Amino acid sequence: MSVAGRVAVIGGVGGVVSEAIARCLAQAGAEVVVGGEEPSRLRSLSDELRSRDRANAPAVRMVPGDAAGTEELMQTALDAFGRIDIAVSAWERHCGRPLARTESADVERIVEANLLGPLQLSRAAARVMQPAGYGRIVHLSSRAWLGGETGAAFAAAEAGLVGLTRVLAWELVRDGITVNCVAPGVVDTEDLRRLPPDEVEDLLRLQPVRRPGAPEEVGQAVLFFAADESRYITGQTLYVCGGKSALSSLTA
Repeated sequence: MSVAGRVAVIGGVGGVVSEAIARCLAQAGAEVVVGGEEPSRLRSLSDELRSRDRANAPAVRMVPGDAAGTEELMQTALDAFGRIDIAVSAWERHCGRPLARTESADVERIVEANLLGPLQLSRAAARVMQPAGYGRIVHLSSRAWLGGETGAAFAAAEAGLVGLTRVLAWELVRDGITVNCVAPGVVDTEDLRRLPPDEVEDLLRLQPVRRPGAPEEVGQAVLFFAADESRYITGQTLYVCGGKSALSSLTA
């Protein structure tokens, strides 16, 4: 799969999964503009991408829910490359507490990152893509929206993101823009490594593939939706979860 000559913006960069997405797109030929909350990680990733023979790799500090930051990300890409072909929303904030112990501030934080941020990024990207008659929008979600032992606020926001993906796919399909969603399961991230070993073992016991996913495997799924090979696919959610989503909901 190649995205050579394409320009990609990625909002929500700040963890190993979002960084892997940026690397996958860059390795496949895209010019990549990244936005996120942690300046040191952004600079490090931007420097790395430049070292991979990318002509430029701008980075923009932005937070989810900040419309001005989203517009700055888009304008930075346009100033550097004159176009935007691919937009990826990679924000993800977890809250695993039961609803009774979830504060209003937690709900707002989760919705900002997992729903409002992607919505704003999609809207801003679509405004650029529609006149060009081409675009790929990819949302990073989670299989948590299917239910199970997870935080209610997080699952609800992820369900909203899947719904947003489906509706935008219909809205934008005649403009040559596809909108799809990648929903990972258990992935080898910083958060997973902070869990006690027995909790990790319990999580992996429910995986038909008895290991966590690699961040690069999520990146490759995003690359598929960003590439022309997926041009006949829109409004879909691809589970990157080692087969867990094929199990009964009783084991969700």
